[in-house]
Amino acid sequence: MEDTKKMKTTGAGMRRIYFFAVLALQIIAYPIAVFNLGKYNDWVYYGIILSCFITSAVFLTKDVQSYLQLGALFFTCIADFCLILGQASYTTGVAFFLVVQLFYAARTLFLAKSEKERMINLSVRGGLCFAGALVVVFLFGEKTQALYILSILYYVNLLVSIAFAFLHFRENKLLAIGLTLFVLCDTVLGLQNIIDIFSISHESLFYAIVHPKFALEAAFYCPSQVLLSVSTCNFTKTGE
Repeated sequence: MEDTKKMKTTGAGMRRIYFFAVLALQIIAYPIAVFNLGKYNDWVYYGIILSCFITSAVFLTKDVQSYLQLGALFFTCIADFCLILGQASYTTGVAFFLVVQLFYAARTLFLAKSEKERMINLSVRGGLCFAGALVVVFLFGEKTQALYILSILYYVNLLVSIAFAFLHFRENKLLAIGLTLFVLCDTVLGLQNIIDIFSISHESLFYAIVHPKFALEAAFYCPSQVLLSVSTCNFTKTGE
């Protein structure tokens, strides 16, 4: 019995050591990713995201939230590989990120305290997705691309997940904050794409704000993934 307790104590201690070691590496890597330092910047950037997935796997428990978070980070790694290191199209990357948001949508559904809240969640999500798709088709007409539809579905799902995560902020602070940083990153990327779509002058103030001399999107994105990866971590128990 005492040996079992010692093993559990030792295991918990090793898990804490692992966590703080990885966190230290992420902090060191953060300025490299944000300020584009060195020719291996993209690999460092992706390494931060991959380390978040590994952390979620190491601290995986039998709780459904933990499995959903691991799934979200798994598809995040695939999406980021497509967009950062791979040669896949931007549309493919966004499609994988939409899958990511379905996992976060599921997390908010499992957080619901009642069946009524779940129905409201699904109704709001479905209604806004439909309305968003209609707006995109109305704005772009025959020029509507799959990327535009996927992007609005992705963004709507993320916003709805944030709203419902904040309903349970007291018990899920990291989820709510992590998703908020996530949407700030995507807002920056969206504004950057608007510049290209509408051919906004690179001399404009708008361009200067969304294209500073550092990767503004990475400044939001990296900490968002770190917070989300630890939002379901259990530092004392394994597989429970």
